[in-house]
Amino acid sequence: MIALFIIILAVADLTAKIAEISRDVSLVAIAVAALSWGIGSAMKGIPLPLRELREFSNETMLSALKSIFWLSSFGVLSSLVVYLVSVISLAAK
Repeated sequence: MIALFIIILAVADLTAKIAEISRDVSLVAIAVAALSWGIGSAMKGIPLPLRELREFSNETMLSALKSIFWLSSFGVLSSLVVYLVSVISLAAK
């Protein structure tokens, strides 16, 4: 029983560390997505008659939106896992 309690505490500590690292990586990824969106909208506003540039800017902005969607989905799932591990560790006490 004591060994199980120690394992659950170790898993809870490991999960908290993973949540902290994933939060930091997510913040960097959101900053890159915002930068991508800004570059795409700036390229879209350039008054040059280059169709390829406009298409690239649209693809860049769409890619930024997709990355924000997947990052928020990952954030929800990782928060749910951390919450479930904390509930399980509290129940084991």
